[in-house]
Order: sequence, then C-alpha cells, then structure tokens
Amino acid sequence: MFKGIAASPGIAIGKAFVLQPPAEAPATQSTEAQPVDPAAEKARYDDALAISRKEIESLRDRVAKRVGEKEAAVFDAHLMMLEDPSFTDEVIQAIEGGVDAVTAVNQVVEMLKAVFESMDDEYMRERAADIVDIGQRLVRHLTGTAAPDLSVITEPRIIVAHDLTPSDTAQLDPATALGFATESGGRTSHSAIMARSLGIPAVVGTPGLLQHIADGDVVVVDG
Repeated sequence: MFKGIAASPGIAIGKAFVLQPPAEAPATQSTEAQPVDPAAEKARYDDALAISRKEIESLRDRVAKRVGEKEAAVFDAHLMMLEDPSFTDEVIQAIEGGVDAVTAVNQVVEMLKAVFESMDDEYMRERAADIVDIGQRLVRHLTGTAAPDLSVITEPRIIVAHDLTPSDTAQLDPATALGFATESGGRTSHSAIMARSLGIPAVVGTPGLLQHIADGDVVVVDG
C-alpha cells in the first residue's frame, strides 16, 4: 500500500495505465568547427513559441466549454508565463550565449522551477509544475516529439504516472479515467484542481509507484 496526498475525493478500482515520463529531448550538437547558430536557434524558438501559444489557446477554449471558465484560467496563466519576459528573455539570452534552443529552454525551466519550489507558500510551490508543462510543450515543438496522448485509453483505467501536467489532466475523460495516482504533486496543483472539477479520484505525492506498479495491474485509488 502506498500513502500519498488526497487530491480529489472518491474511490476507484481498476487496471493501471502506466504513463512513462517523457524521454529527455536531445540537444542540437555543436562542435568548434560547427557552432550553434544563434539566429537559427532563435527562429526555431519563435516558431515553437507561436505553435505553443495557439495550442494553449485551443486547450483553454476546450476546457472552458467542457469544465468551466474557472478551470480554464489555468491556461490563461500558462499563456502569461509563456509571454513573461523573465522566461522568454532568459531563453533568448541563453541562446545568444551559445547554446541551442532546447538546452536554453531546459536551463530556464530548471532555474524557474527551483525558484518556485523554494517558496514557502504551497500554492506558489505548485506553480513549478506549470513551468515544467510549458517547457515540455516548447521542447516537443522544437524536437518534433509527440505529446502524451491519453485519448488512447479506450477502456476504464487508473492512470499511474510520475506526474500529470495540467495539459495531461485536461485530456482526461471521466468515462475512461477512473482515477489517477502520481509520484509527485500536491493538493493545490492545477492537475489536482482539474481532477476535482472533473470528479476524478486522485492521490498525488506518492513516491515509488512506477517501480512497483506495471501496466494492467489492478489497483485501488482512495482519494
């Protein structure tokens, strides 16, 4: 039995759908003979930024129609973070310093994540997950990597993951997502808030799940 943080009330029993963490995106290779081209990397970043913006706007509209404006505000916050100079300017500065766009995004995400995680306020600490969500989206578009697709779940399952981003949780259909359990996260995370709005039982902050639960195992989530 694993003990975590009750994030969304209810009890669910079913087979596990284990969502593996995304693989680390490869950086652009640079050598002394062929250094990274800052102009090209900034152009790549601008393209990824534009695509990410449209994607988040679309996701926000879908969540507003399906769940409500209050829950959709999560993605208004994502848009604000995406355009925030403390994010974008840092990425551009890193690129101008000689690293590729993927490395620049990852460096800035890690820096801002550490800042949020060091805060005393629990709600502000949980915003680190939003920064990670934005960073993962940008890196996917920079590398052409597919996003986690939870729509592939066609029968009732309990999702087991290291973490679920707000973007992941917004994809969940209560008809097939019986509940979820994650290794990280807190009660005030946007994923937990979304789960409560959708009426999906959830437990978060439960280390070790992926080491002991395999896809198809029957599990119980008590939120």
